[in-house]
Formats: sequence, structure tokens, C-alpha cells
Amino acid sequence: MAKRKRPRKKTTHTKTKQKFSQIPFDPKSLKDFPVSYQDLINLLNKYILSLMREYLNDREYDVLRMSFGLDCDKIPAKKIAKLLDIQGVADFVRVSQIKREALDKLIDNVDPNQVLDFMN
Repeated sequence: MAKRKRPRKKTTHTKTKQKFSQIPFDPKSLKDFPVSYQDLINLLNKYILSLMREYLNDREYDVLRMSFGLDCDKIPAKKIAKLLDIQGVADFVRVSQIKREALDKLIDNVDPNQVLDFMN
């Protein structure tokens, strides 16, 4: 008997793009900014980490932090599974599921105006 494929959910990327597409950013505007580009990236990373800490559980937080390299180098899903003791035949798939669920949770809970207020 052939397996039936489940219909795909709307991807997180599309939801993120729709919700946060209003955020204006012009890299040219940074030329007169009093801090360096790297300082700005570090500040944004800290802010993102604080939002993640507020809305996500520890496992979701760690998966996103390592996947995007927010305070470390980016780590592949297979290695994240090993580090977080996520076991199974498709452990890296489970990491991807946790990542998608965590992003959805952030999208549902974080108001884009919070990010805009922080950037202004």
C-alpha cells in the first residue's frame, strides 16, 4: 500500500515574509550611524535572543540559536540533534520540525512593531 502524502502547511518563510515585510531597512543609512555594522548586528542578536527567551522553551531556544548562529557559529541540524540528545532515525528532521514550530511561535507572538520600536 502506498503512503499518502499529507498536504503541506504554509511555510514559515512565507508567513515571516508577509508579517515582517513592512520593516524598512536601507543599508546606506548606516554610513552615518555612530556604531559599526558588527555592533548593530550584535545588538540585534541580543534583542532577538531576549525575544526567543521570552516566548520559547529551552529546546526551541537552543535549536534556533544554534541553527541561525545567533551567539555561536551556525550548526547543522544533525549536530544539533546530537548536542541536544534528540535521538531517532530522522533526528535531524525532528530538529527541523522544532525549528519550524519555534519560528511559528515567534511569528504568532511577536508584534512587528516591537522590532520596529527597537530599531528606531
